[in-house]
Amino acid sequence: FRYFLKGLRNKMMASHRLNNASSRSHCLLSFTLTQVDVKNPVNVIVSKLQLVDLAGSERQSHVAAVDERRDGLRMKEAIEINKSLFTLRQVITALTENKSLKRGSGQ
Repeated sequence: FRYFLKGLRNKMMASHRLNNASSRSHCLLSFTLTQVDVKNPVNVIVSKLQLVDLAGSERQSHVAAVDERRDGLRMKEAIEINKSLFTLRQVITALTENKSLKRGSGQ
């Protein structure tokens, strides 16, 4: 649990007029858990857990900072967040299409 909290502390957060605690970055926490049977150490179970928090898509008209001196920074962050979400969508679409093509070709 302490690693989860450490990951959350490293996540970028900021406030703007519509949200007091807005994610300003994507956050990915990956955990590998290994369970070993004490009576029979040969029995090992390995589990993987992925926790993903994507910064939300934001309209530029909604990202004005509470402090007007930071409006430009919030705007740049919103642009970068939206670009990265667009790129992620393209990657997922390409992977999905590639998987469909392989399935259709009998591979």
